[in-house]
Amino acid sequence: MTIYDIAFNDEHDMYLSGRDIAFTGDSDTVVQRLKIRLQFLLEEWFLDNTAGLPYTQFILEQGASIEDIYTIFRDETKNTEGVFNIIFLVLTPTPDDKGLRVDFSVNDGVSTGTVEVSV
Repeated sequence: MTIYDIAFNDEHDMYLSGRDIAFTGDSDTVVQRLKIRLQFLLEEWFLDNTAGLPYTQFILEQGASIEDIYTIFRDETKNTEGVFNIIFLVLTPTPDDKGLRVDFSVNDGVSTGTVEVSV
């Protein structure tokens, strides 16, 4: 097994296997990288405030172009290390919590996986 990244659980904390830090495997690495990238807010990280997606600045703003929003997500997904191509990408507004649900499937060269990310 090739070790790529430290594994995180659903609460975004480091995952422990027994008393050891767990690491991701081949296809889990791409899924984890995508989840992190798609939930990373623009200006969130003080060391590089240009990193991240413009959720509050553009994506969740009233009147934002759906074509532009899809382009932002497609580009961010395609530019993730390990992603060969996008099979599908569906964005669904969640009015109850003023958020966005992202469903997508990508091919990483090892497998094809479907992932849901809520922001």
